[in-house]
Amino acid sequence: MRRALFVATLISLFALPAVTQEQTTDAKTEAKEPLKAPEGEQHFGQLTDTYAKAALLALRAIEGDGTEPEIIKGEVYINRHTSDAINAADIEATTEQEKSVTALLNRVYSKKLTNNLCRGILQIKHEGKFLTLTKDRRALAAQESMAKDPIAVQMKERENACFGALDTMLRARKYERCQACDKIESDEKPR
Repeated sequence: MRRALFVATLISLFALPAVTQEQTTDAKTEAKEPLKAPEGEQHFGQLTDTYAKAALLALRAIEGDGTEPEIIKGEVYINRHTSDAINAADIEATTEQEKSVTALLNRVYSKKLTNNLCRGILQIKHEGKFLTLTKDRRALAAQESMAKDPIAVQMKERENACFGALDTMLRARKYERCQACDKIESDEKPR
């Protein structure tokens, strides 16, 4: 029960605020001239080389991050390595397209953290099935059971599709909407 409350709290903390039409028109009128890439920078499509490299590093950090966020004294703590990689990509962003990719990386990371929390709940659920086994055997049996769990499989497939689409986009240095990243969390939540 405490775990479910913890997950609900974290999901609400990571929820991104909706952007209203007024906010988008205000942002458009505030931008006086478009941001430009540094001189001498090679362009392939709409993303600079330095940004694409930084964004790929951030994507690898997100992809490999299996941690769950922690709340300590009301503060949310996430993996610093991943956060620093995303921030490094943000620093390299010079165009609106690059800033959009950075925002997408942040959303994908938020969804990945949500999935990690769901996987943690599923792990506990599956370990509960094997209480008569020793701790090591219980963990192994739970891991094998998790590999067949439809919720965990769906999350992993969606994450892989999103990561693949982002990787392709960044390697092509061309910004485009990643529909595979719109919904990487599972339709069903663990109970």
